Amino acid sequence: MKQNIAAAAASPFGLESIRWSSKALAFTALDILTDPALLARIKEQHAARVRTQEEDVAAAV
Repeated sequence: MKQNIAAAAASPFGLESIRWSSKALAFTALDILTDPALLARIKEQHAARVRTQEEDVAAAV
């Protein structure tokens, strides 16, 4: 199984997929770093999710 995954990743399609994924991550980071409003929205969403998870854990205990 691991050999199949390694072979797929090293194939031309796999390498192209990695290249596209890397670019997508880099451009996302660039958007976040250059748009303070976007970063603020992301932080707000993250804080809301953390609060929800904490509430779920507290309710389960």
